[in-house]
Amino acid sequence: MPCTGTPDVQRREQAAAAEAEAELNAARAEAQRLDGPWRAEEIDARREQVPDEENSAPILRVVAAKAPLRWPEWEFIPPPTNAEVRPQQDKRRMNSAPPPPVLHQKSFSDLPPPALLTAAQREKLEGELKRAADALAVARTLVDKPRGRIPFAWPKTLSALRNDRPDLGPASSLLTYDVILKAQEGNPEEALKSCRALLNVGAAIADTPSYPAQEVRTSIQNSVVLNLERTLALGTPSGPSLAAMQQRLEAEAELRPMLTAARGERAAIDRFCQGMQTGELSVENFIRGTPMTERELMHARAMLLTRLTQRVEIHKLPPEQQLDRLAELPRAADLETPLVHALFTIKAAETYWPEVLASLRCAAAGLAVERYRQKHSRWPDRLAELVPEFLAAVPTDPFDGAPLRLARRDEGVMVYSIGRDKRDDGGSFDALRNPKQSADVGFRLWHPDRRRQAPK
Repeated sequence: MPCTGTPDVQRREQAAAAEAEAELNAARAEAQRLDGPWRAEEIDARREQVPDEENSAPILRVVAAKAPLRWPEWEFIPPPTNAEVRPQQDKRRMNSAPPPPVLHQKSFSDLPPPALLTAAQREKLEGELKRAADALAVARTLVDKPRGRIPFAWPKTLSALRNDRPDLGPASSLLTYDVILKAQEGNPEEALKSCRALLNVGAAIADTPSYPAQEVRTSIQNSVVLNLERTLALGTPSGPSLAAMQQRLEAEAELRPMLTAARGERAAIDRFCQGMQTGELSVENFIRGTPMTERELMHARAMLLTRLTQRVEIHKLPPEQQLDRLAELPRAADLETPLVHALFTIKAAETYWPEVLASLRCAAAGLAVERYRQKHSRWPDRLAELVPEFLAAVPTDPFDGAPLRLARRDEGVMVYSIGRDKRDDGGSFDALRNPKQSADVGFRLWHPDRRRQAPK
């Protein structure tokens, strides 16, 4: 935009534009110095190329093509209300009321891990998996496909940046229910294979540089931990199978999905800013109000790049330092421009990642504890007893950096993290995963004689 007004005004505007350009160049140089090539095209060039014969993505497409529509049927059935499950005193009303569904949306999330399914629930699960048998057979081949890469296109709108989740199809649901059935049948070896295959569903988006993609992946990781806990609550896998699964979990816990996402969002937002500067994108797409001058755009772009680079660097820190540092960023942005406020936000996935990481670490240590029990016919007194035969080192708690805890309870033992409130609640079996009772994150192991309990 050309300068107008008196020569003094023009000189001031030119000086301000030069200052903004210098800010932007400094922000670019700092991003390069701290993190190397960071632009979108450079990220694309650095993404791993996966040979077709090793790529899990084509398998996901085949699974989607073979899966039945509206599968499984209980995911379309809401749970009954309290009124529907309350005993009916009026015989006439009892006879007219429909029976509660055998399975519904919350049936499996509400099921205690060591509790077997009822005969009717098992029959329904078997029937649905039989209906999807062709798709499931293909999904189970993912156990040998730990690498993958699905297509990724850089977002062109703010909505796409924040909401476009990769479509992995029904493979994760198929494998999850297969784990449940295999554990129910007393076949923990096959259940563990499906857990490994489930992890590999997420591997297809391991380096996809967006927050929605990495949120999907961490959700799959969390699902794997829950399925593992149930598998060991219903059976006793062999030591070698446990060791192989533990190794996969330890590898997953070494990854930094939020760093991948932060790098991708930095590149995507800078592309937005470039488009606004060239006129390819309208500022009105992002904020409403007075159009911005090129100087104002360069200034906002520099501020955004600086803030986004700070976030990238935070995700390189030890996990126990990240939440506090992330919390400081919005406060530091209080005096920044409306465009910065519109484009820079802390994502929910970032704040929940330490909990997923804690779950992965607790599960890996939990499998080591089970291997110890199988060899020594007793639980260890401390996690340090597992080193070096079953663990290279005791994993640290992502919330305080201390070693994970081991608690003995009447039901069994629990490897746990103190959680986001950084208060040790003692590793309660009943309170785990109930945020109203405890923020602890952990992995439970039941005594052998407490496994495979009667249906609830």
